[in-house]
Amino acid sequence: MNEAMQVRAASWPAMVKQRNDSGLTVKEWCAANAIQESVYYYRLNRLRKIALDV
Repeated sequence: MNEAMQVRAASWPAMVKQRNDSGLTVKEWCAANAIQESVYYYRLNRLRKIALDV
């Protein structure tokens, strides 16, 4: 993983936690935060992959 990806990946756990803590569905949270659902799920899957690679 290059440096730019590491920087971006560092903010993903907070984003996922914020969504989980919000009580909103993914669709609702993404709409409220101007994030495409596909981007959210991509980031979530990347986080899981990174966690498994450790």
